[in-house]
Amino acid sequence: TTISWAPFQDTSEYIISCHPVGTDEEPLQFRVPGTSTSATLTGLTRGATYNIIVEALKDQQRHKVREEVVTVGNSVNEGLNQPTDDSCFDPYTVSHYAVGDEWERMSESGFKLLCQCLGFGSGHFRCDSSRWCHDNGVNYKIGEKWDRQGENGQMMSCTCLGNGKGEFKCDPHEATCYDDGKTYHVGEQWQKEYLGAICSCTCFGGQRGWRCDNCRRPGGEPSPEGTTGQSYNQYSQRYHQRTNTNVNCPIECFMPLDVQADREDSRE
Repeated sequence: TTISWAPFQDTSEYIISCHPVGTDEEPLQFRVPGTSTSATLTGLTRGATYNIIVEALKDQQRHKVREEVVTVGNSVNEGLNQPTDDSCFDPYTVSHYAVGDEWERMSESGFKLLCQCLGFGSGHFRCDSSRWCHDNGVNYKIGEKWDRQGENGQMMSCTCLGNGKGEFKCDPHEATCYDDGKTYHVGEQWQKEYLGAICSCTCFGGQRGWRCDNCRRPGGEPSPEGTTGQSYNQYSQRYHQRTNTNVNCPIECFMPLDVQADREDSRE
């Protein structure tokens, strides 16, 4: 039995746990290097059903990246003694399915799964969560949008992409901006100190973030460069399932976000 998953950034290793379903067998656990994106699981009982969970280990913390329910097929070298009944039985739904049938079910940890009966003469069926995105205990369909709060408190707008691995992306919310622990709405203004000068900032929302200009030092002095003031933008944080890539810009950056992000990534 082989399982694959999407890579998780800066992972030291992956932990693969195989939990038997409906039996008293002890769970099996495998560890593979962080550069791996698939693994062949050995030692599983033929005909048994397992809930397989793949977790990425990063900074001594586990992050779930994949979950599947798999029934291990019997050997294909059984010749004429191989069963001819290709129906599948799912102990979770307590139902039988014909080859080609699909059905939905929930995993023990809350992931929504789509299952398909493959048969192979042994009642083999496969379940995975690739058609949904799972975030904070909620399952979303491909194309569905939702709001979530980022790790730093910033409000983000997320979209389920799927891409066969439950991938989703999150961009800064179109209606708000986030700066120094505070949330501002589009059009709202505030003052911010930068290099001893006081700047006026305006929220534009979404990818445009916020912009500060009219920077003046106390006493009415203009900014040191003698211009009407410096301006800078907040750039977005893009999130993927269990993946967080921060894009950090200097105080002045006028390149498009995608170009700047590529430059940042190339330095890593």
